[in-house]
Amino acid sequence: MKNNIRYLVSKRNNEKVLFVSDIHAPFQDNRAIRAIISFGKWLKPDKITFIGDVIDFYAVSKFNKDPVRAMRLQNEIDEAHSILRVFRKEFPNIGMTYLEGNHEARLKKYLWSRASELSGLRNMRLESLMGLDGLNIKYVSNGRMKYRNFIIKHGDIVRKHSAYTARGELESTGISGLSGHTHRLSTHYLSNEGGNSSM
Repeated sequence: MKNNIRYLVSKRNNEKVLFVSDIHAPFQDNRAIRAIISFGKWLKPDKITFIGDVIDFYAVSKFNKDPVRAMRLQNEIDEAHSILRVFRKEFPNIGMTYLEGNHEARLKKYLWSRASELSGLRNMRLESLMGLDGLNIKYVSNGRMKYRNFIIKHGDIVRKHSAYTARGELESTGISGLSGHTHRLSTHYLSNEGGNSSM
């Protein structure tokens, strides 16, 4: 989990938001998680937003799987919940939001293709499986949200060169934003005729 700590300070009211992406439990780097929490303690954010892929959902991926790992779906869910529980313990009074990433979408796609009848069960929703209500974490299933005039999303564009990924994300939304997904840090800037910059 490299370069997955980002934060934003709004100049309007000095609100600080900590963004955390691509934890991929149960394959997380626990040292990186401790570093994020330590950084958060220093930053004292007003909000924390998980921008997708908190859980890997390896067991329901369409890729060839190690048969032993494929049987550990509950372990993946428990590990991801445990990580979120640590964040809630360390930041008990901070508003938290969790955006769906492509790995969270694996569960939905799996259910739709293999057991669509089960997809309508309340307890099969990711929010229920991960115990998000009990942790007071709001889940955003479309994987994107707007923060003032800034788009926050997990992202779905991957280009060979990281700056082209950032450019593709900007071109897809037309406004400044932040995304995870590629596990690489990149930026792209564009100024319009009015002198306003987007990145």
